[in-house]
Amino acid sequence: MATASGASRDELAAYLALAQLPGIGAVRLGTLTAAFQTAAAALQAPHGAIAALPGFGRAAATAVRAASLDAGREQLAQLDRLGATMLLPDDPRFPQTLRDIPEPPALLYAWGNVDLFARPAAGVVGSRNHSAYGATAARILAEGVAQAGVVIVSGMARGIDAIAHAAALDAGGASLGVLGNGFGVVYPAANRPLYERMIAHGCLVTELPPGEAARPHVSPPQPAHQRSGGRHRRRRGGRRLGRAHHRRLRARSRPRRARRPRPDHQPDLPRL
Repeated sequence: MATASGASRDELAAYLALAQLPGIGAVRLGTLTAAFQTAAAALQAPHGAIAALPGFGRAAATAVRAASLDAGREQLAQLDRLGATMLLPDDPRFPQTLRDIPEPPALLYAWGNVDLFARPAAGVVGSRNHSAYGATAARILAEGVAQAGVVIVSGMARGIDAIAHAAALDAGGASLGVLGNGFGVVYPAANRPLYERMIAHGCLVTELPPGEAARPHVSPPQPAHQRSGGRHRRRRGGRRLGRAHHRRLRARSRPRRARRPRPDHQPDLPRL
């Protein structure tokens, strides 16, 4: 696994172990490494010293002290087996655009040509259940942009995402796929050939560790009512929405008809 941060393997393993703690984030990780000089030292720091840091407390300190260096080492071994790498925020290859956002990722896992992060890029995303026109338009757009030397970025999902990635590669260009799961998990499974092409001629990137399944808040799945042809009921504000509610919604959306006057009704005539 190649990294440009200059950190030792144990330091990288310690950083990985801390980065996987729920709610740690890039800001808290930065606070830890600044206070104790290294991630490895932060793992061994006294409970009280960690709890006294800004944004921490007793519960957070307990979680830090429970982090396992061996878990980080295992992640490094997985990356080695895959041929992937990790990018820390101080790595010059870490995307500058992500450094500038309010909550940058604590680290990135990359698999493929990481030099693509430094090139101009354009995002192409769209529906999984697209029309024939949408597929053609996405393909033409992605091919043209890729041939101009711009990296096509999309989410590796079924539908327009996959079409955009493939079109960029077919045109001899480059593409970058942002995953909602860890390396080693192919989602959707039908995109396995595309995954292999992206690793060979583009790059895959994710915030999730190897083997991590897709998370709903990272890569939202298709709504249940669309996956099952409408058999599932949706929820709004924690309340089940059944057929009666949907009938009411449809009724409200219909244009109202003008009422016919009753036979015995005599409307007021305008005065001359």
